[in-house]
Amino acid sequence: MPPSTTTWQLKDHTLGKHKVLRNYMDAWLPKMLQYRRKVLFIDGFAGPGEYARGEDGSPVIALDAYTNHSAFNRMRGQINFVFIEKESDRAEHLRGVIAPYLDKLSDDAICISNSPFVEKMNEILEYYENPLRDFPPAFVMIDPFGVKDAPMQVIRRILAYPSTEVYVSLMYNYINRFRKQPDFENSLDDLFGCPHWREGLEIAEGVSRRKFYYNLYERCLREAGANYVLSFDLYENERLIYTIFFATQRLEGCDVMKEAMWKTAPFGDYKFKSRTVNQLTLGIEPNDFEPLSKALLDRYDHQDWVTIDEVEKYVMSDKTDYHTGHLKRQTLLPLENANILRADSDAPRRKGDYPPGTRLLFQKPWF
Repeated sequence: MPPSTTTWQLKDHTLGKHKVLRNYMDAWLPKMLQYRRKVLFIDGFAGPGEYARGEDGSPVIALDAYTNHSAFNRMRGQINFVFIEKESDRAEHLRGVIAPYLDKLSDDAICISNSPFVEKMNEILEYYENPLRDFPPAFVMIDPFGVKDAPMQVIRRILAYPSTEVYVSLMYNYINRFRKQPDFENSLDDLFGCPHWREGLEIAEGVSRRKFYYNLYERCLREAGANYVLSFDLYENERLIYTIFFATQRLEGCDVMKEAMWKTAPFGDYKFKSRTVNQLTLGIEPNDFEPLSKALLDRYDHQDWVTIDEVEKYVMSDKTDYHTGHLKRQTLLPLENANILRADSDAPRRKGDYPPGTRLLFQKPWF
């Protein structure tokens, strides 16, 4: 149930979302703000900005990532933070919590909106649509209590613009439990943006039903306009807590989010797993990179030479659970040492170096 007080106890598993957010912001901010342009950070369910014992909430994490970034003085663009919180007591508390950051930011850099997410998000979208304006690169965090108030229709409007990204946390238990409520049909119609979730009612309770609903949500994000969709499950020991979905228009954003996920996991009793068939556990598998080696061999074996640039784009995409930091030393070099990979470059190179334009030939051993 949603908390009824202004602040509430921070749950350990919430740290997972916050750690990923901070890691992503640390990489996202300098990339987005290296040019003189406007960027939006929108927290759709901002809360009071802190928890009962003073721990930072997501608005403070975002502001701290920006104002205390090592590249802060070199960022030439302008970022506007929009914190949306429908509960008036929490919105007022948030104003007090973020007050210290106002000294480093311009007067219009932070907007706290005491309104529902959908209402404020539609207002922002309408501002750019009428008259037509260029929608700036935007990161939209959507972290509601339950399954209400985060309709796919609004996400579709967000993803209609290039360089927009949504970061959604989804709890299957809410979906499963909510389908028994009197108004569940309307709420789940809004959540998925389609009626197809009803097909899941015929599936027996368990992993198969959960997989159906999560695959459907991913498909709906793609149909809503996302070029790339990532999803990772957070487990406490072996109990699923929630799943993070990340939908982006940018190949580079996809790569950076995967890197943020790998940096986060594991922590305490919690671990992130990919939602692929093999359920790769990020950060603790003894042979973490064997699945990436296999994926590259399956894709490129018996093909002509391919460039390192093409291979990097494949690894950056949502077709793998890995990021490009895993590619060269941890994957290509072992393949080259095993004579499974040949590399050729016009520029002088040492084994393990793959400068731009390097040509690669993958050859599985015949035995």
